[in-house]
Amino acid sequence: MILLFKTLEEYRKYIPRNVASKLELIEDNIRVATNRFLIPSLSKAQYNELARKFDNGSLTNHQKELLDHARRVVANFSASLSVPSDLVQVSKIGIHNIHTKDKKTAPEWQVQKLERSYEKNGYAAIEEMLEFLTEQKAKFPKWVTSDAFTEAKECLIDSAKTFNRSVFIDQNRRLFVEMKPTMMRTQRTLIFPMCEELFEKILEKQKNGQLQEKYLIVLEMAQLALAKLTMAEFMKTKPIIIDKDGITTVSTNNTHTIKGKTAARANLISMAQQTHETQGKKELANLEAYLKKNRRLYPEVEAKYPEKKKTSSCCSKCHQSVCKCKRSKRKIVRI
Repeated sequence: MILLFKTLEEYRKYIPRNVASKLELIEDNIRVATNRFLIPSLSKAQYNELARKFDNGSLTNHQKELLDHARRVVANFSASLSVPSDLVQVSKIGIHNIHTKDKKTAPEWQVQKLERSYEKNGYAAIEEMLEFLTEQKAKFPKWVTSDAFTEAKECLIDSAKTFNRSVFIDQNRRLFVEMKPTMMRTQRTLIFPMCEELFEKILEKQKNGQLQEKYLIVLEMAQLALAKLTMAEFMKTKPIIIDKDGITTVSTNNTHTIKGKTAARANLISMAQQTHETQGKKELANLEAYLKKNRRLYPEVEAKYPEKKKTSSCCSKCHQSVCKCKRSKRKIVRI
């Protein structure tokens, strides 16, 4: 596997810290970060082309810019993976903390904070890379025809930045990734049933960057409803963390562990969840009302919600669609 760094100096441009004395000592973490975080977003085919061009020095200007984004992703995630091993020394006599008379090992909460910082920067770098690829997709056909592209564009809300416009999440890419399954389920069960053909068309136009104004209006209304309903559903399980340690909660007595914060009380979470749900249902109703009111703008909607034909009652005497019995009465002249 060709890596995107040839020297330690190249790596240090992205991670301002004293890393290992040789690149070989962190190559394994670079490889893991590449496979686990970069390739799923970039695709194997696009990565191989980028790495090959980098290796033989034939990168185009656009590929050089992509290389910069990709390196930022790999460097931050590999640095996060390296933090635990930086704290200890493994030798033939066992495992020891690394400290001297002048320098002591950092406390656990500081170590966790450093790991999270690298990880957060790594996810932010993925977001930036995907935004760049979307803007320049004509230059990267291998990405456009990959499963990575399909996965990135399968939802009406395709980035943390877009989600943040409807519900504030501090543009947190990791949180966005965690919410993605909930968002896809909400899209499938609540948004698409309104008019699946229309929303499939909007998704396709969004992928191609060809959204006309009338479709953009529907998309923005759908995104607002989708974001609020997703957050409402996600908050039911957000206090629970499922990871390598099993199923735990974010509650803690050690306030240093999560940057001085503890989990919100259950009743506050419930209130916030209900607020998002109420607002989401309201936005969903607004979307449906808009589609029905403007059905003639969208052929797919007009077919799903046809206007009811006006019927006129017929007089039982003349049996004509335009009743002849309702002509003005003749004036009666008395002699």
